[in-house]
Amino acid sequence: MYFFAYGTLASGGLMAEKCPKAKFISRAVLKGYRQTALNVVPDEGSSVDGVLWEIDEECIKVLDEYENCPYWYKRKEMEVFSEKTGDMKAVVYYRP
Repeated sequence: MYFFAYGTLASGGLMAEKCPKAKFISRAVLKGYRQTALNVVPDEGSSVDGVLWEIDEECIKVLDEYENCPYWYKRKEMEVFSEKTGDMKAVVYYRP
């Protein structure tokens, strides 16, 4: 599965620590959202820069724990764009 990271999880060092099997794909953009201090919120004219990773089920469990999902953050698939993959679906953490 693919994971779009913004904020602290966009750090290669943190992802290497949390999910050593994660594979960096490329820089990516979440269009139609803007980043607040701890979240992404819909905003038609904005975009959020981040990083696209390929991860496995083991990693998503670790990330859920790190993000306190589903209590603090939730996750859903959103469309992101990267030059390597074009438009595609990736898991994104957000606060409702």
